[in-house]
Amino acid sequence: MEKGGEKMKGLVMAARFSLGCNEAALFPERGQALLRFLENPQDITTIKQAEETLGQFKILFPYLSLIGRINGLEPFSQEVVEAYFIGNKLLRNVPIVETRRVVNQIYSQEVSLVPDFVPHHNWHLLTVLPQTQGMSIPLSLFNFCMVKLGKIQAIHQDKVTVRAWKLSVTKGKLNIGWIDESIPRDTILIDELELGDKVAIHWRYICEKLSSKQAQHLEEYTHQVLGYAKIRGE
Repeated sequence: MEKGGEKMKGLVMAARFSLGCNEAALFPERGQALLRFLENPQDITTIKQAEETLGQFKILFPYLSLIGRINGLEPFSQEVVEAYFIGNKLLRNVPIVETRRVVNQIYSQEVSLVPDFVPHHNWHLLTVLPQTQGMSIPLSLFNFCMVKLGKIQAIHQDKVTVRAWKLSVTKGKLNIGWIDESIPRDTILIDELELGDKVAIHWRYICEKLSSKQAQHLEEYTHQVLGYAKIRGE
């Protein structure tokens, strides 16, 4: 049995990571519902709206449901949401045959999964999405959509400077390097940042402050998928 506080933390995490994504942009009412919830996460009405809204996300919710079902947890459990966006031990419990079934249902077609595929956001982004979009996605969009690791370098009144991951392609090989980014204050979804903090960035939103263990998990799961990715440079 899960504690309500853990589910609430998971719901907040899922809303933060989803606020800037394509589905929130294509359906503005979804982004507005998530923003209302993040501004008032204790209100019963906004909680219900956030759950309903996130449940409509075509890719996110089926993955959360899969990870939760296999591990005996609710989809918005904090550990489940963390597994999908950052990475943790829950991912290794999910059989690839179950993941393949869910991915095929998402796209209503047969999708090829690379060996050792895990239901992690960056694995889906770098190996599944190129198949379904005909390899037409520009590299810059992958850089926005990838959950990136960052480290706070400077804090200003209206922005912070973050040294963050950046994807590049060299001789057909996908690499991760580092670049300094300026993140506006209004896209920082967490409080009390300090110099040196490690953070997770998604669609130019700072979504989560990471522990050393969480940062290590994000690095491990993302670097593991690089060799399978089939993305062309710009």
